[in-house]
Amino acid sequence: GMQVLGKVPSSSSIKWKSCLKTTTTTRPQATHLPMAGACGYGYLLVDGILANYGNCPGTVAAGLCILPAERAAAECESRADCDGVSATSNSQWLAQWVSTREGMQSLGKLPTASNGDWKSCLKTTTTTTQATHSPMAGACAHGYLLVDGILANYGNCPGTKAAGFCILPTERAAAECESRADCDGVSATSNSQWLSTYQGQFLGKLPTHSIGEWKSCLKATTTTTQATHSPMAGACAHGYLLVDGILANYGNCPGTATAGHCTLPAERAAAECESRAD
Repeated sequence: GMQVLGKVPSSSSIKWKSCLKTTTTTRPQATHLPMAGACGYGYLLVDGILANYGNCPGTVAAGLCILPAERAAAECESRADCDGVSATSNSQWLAQWVSTREGMQSLGKLPTASNGDWKSCLKTTTTTTQATHSPMAGACAHGYLLVDGILANYGNCPGTKAAGFCILPTERAAAECESRADCDGVSATSNSQWLSTYQGQFLGKLPTHSIGEWKSCLKATTTTTQATHSPMAGACAHGYLLVDGILANYGNCPGTATAGHCTLPAERAAAECESRAD
């Protein structure tokens, strides 16, 4: 298949997924632009809104920490208990907290809550105090990344609640996956029928499959055995992060199949992007 090289920010498109370099930065800007698909270095773009941080100096709303975008980025970075910043496309919220020079953003803490009007930039060093994963609540333990969908079946494991699968109580699922090099993460669901039957979490392997009732905590060290990226199958090579949407146009490159763009066969696209700092 053919793939397109790109640059941040990404644009929302349900027909596209991208593998983003985890070393990618949005500098020279010092701010986060989650609604445009761009977060500063050390922060990860996620869907939804973070939980309320509480008061902070200069907030425009008592009981919340709402600041101009540039100040929000600096304030969150300076606070160990700030997990990230959230921004919205909600016109009513934006009109209430309007700024003449820059958008307003909300500092927050894990977990995130699903809300189609909001996106957040989450500190990649953020950890949860829990030893378990709570993907449906937007929280994964240190070293794991929250992604949408369900991982592929891992297969049997000791103590499983269903033959042919690895379904374990939440705390045991986290420990079991961490101890297994071939476990890529754990998946959880909001499906009431599944929960009433199994009451646990599902160990799995890449790729992920898009199912709205499932979310997963994926090992950040997970790699694929392939040298290419397969974003539509939920798999990116080591050092790349799966995100929804399409990256902005990179421009021409040698061997492109479309003038003005960089469209290459999958294997060559991976090598070409890796070789280019921009």
